[in-house]
Amino acid sequence: MKRNFPLVVLTLVLLILPFTAGLSLVGKKISPITYLPGTTLSADFSVSGTDFPIEVLVDGGVFKHITISEVKNNQFTFTINFSAENQIPPGNYNIGLTVREVPEKIENGISAVISASKSFEVIVYSFQKDINPVLSIPNINQGSKLTLYLSVNSMGYPNIDKIYGDITLYDAENKQIGRVITEEKPLEGLKGMTLTSSFNSSSLPTGRYSANAVVFYDGQSKKANTTFLIGNMDVILENYTSEVEQGYAEFAVQVRNNWGNSLRHVYAKVMVNNQELLQTPSLDLEPWASQQLKGIMKVDQEPGIYPGVIHLFYEGESKEFPFQLVVTKAPVVLAEPVLIQQQIEEAKSFSFIPALIVGLLFVVVIAIYLFKQNYRHNLGTRKEDDF
Repeated sequence: MKRNFPLVVLTLVLLILPFTAGLSLVGKKISPITYLPGTTLSADFSVSGTDFPIEVLVDGGVFKHITISEVKNNQFTFTINFSAENQIPPGNYNIGLTVREVPEKIENGISAVISASKSFEVIVYSFQKDINPVLSIPNINQGSKLTLYLSVNSMGYPNIDKIYGDITLYDAENKQIGRVITEEKPLEGLKGMTLTSSFNSSSLPTGRYSANAVVFYDGQSKKANTTFLIGNMDVILENYTSEVEQGYAEFAVQVRNNWGNSLRHVYAKVMVNNQELLQTPSLDLEPWASQQLKGIMKVDQEPGIYPGVIHLFYEGESKEFPFQLVVTKAPVVLAEPVLIQQQIEEAKSFSFIPALIVGLLFVVVIAIYLFKQNYRHNLGTRKEDDF
């Protein structure tokens, strides 16, 4: 057996090595591929990780005009011809490319056939005029110029002769506050562009706004919408802790930066019944960002509802928000002697079952012992009677 041990190890290595090393199929990244009728796409690939001959397999799906060059030095060329005569329905398709060792050409002995694969996505766009519009309006500070960006991507092969947008602006109550008509431009098939416009927003108050765009292109139309903010140097109180238990409790204040610049040294003070219970650590708020100011407060008040004020401080400014704090009774905690007695009782109840089992085992052992002693006594008596 010891003499055969090296052979066994070598056999295992030969079996495992192909799976650990594996084939490697390397080539130019061509996926995703845009389907363009009447065009040809080629890419070179190389194979490593094997000393055996290889074969190349292709699963072209709906694409029939795919060729593979002769494999030389483990290298080959993949070519796909998108015929102008065949019109493929719009959608996403996949082409599979696999290389593997040729089983019939592998020498006799212990080995395993290994392979490597790649998948290429082919996107077929619409053969009709089609677009994908996106409306974007950045948040601004009050008094700044409002810029509207209408990005349009052609999702079809035909060129579009004329495209423009009609954008309507609304306030938070959905009341129309303005309208913008963009310039007209042509758009090539499968290309994209951005139509940029401006709107005089100097008289608009701070708040949340929305915009709807209707994009017209060669007798057709599509819609897009967005929202935006007009802000100033301000901190908005979004939420806060409204109920705490007696004793030590966490209190959190959710705040939001209401403009397009950072706010430094933002913190909160919490007053309840004219008594300061908490001053939170300070933090910096990034433009338009929301964050929590929080800390631990000691609540000595009896259960009930108490008036309070949250003071917010930022950039040398401050503001206050009245609120009501609900104080609830702290959960009952058992006194230490009572708790110890409870643990003793629990320990007794848990130790009763093992003690019972041990006692039963002891009784069984004694019974077996007495039975054997009685059996031996009876056996000796029988032998004396025989004599």
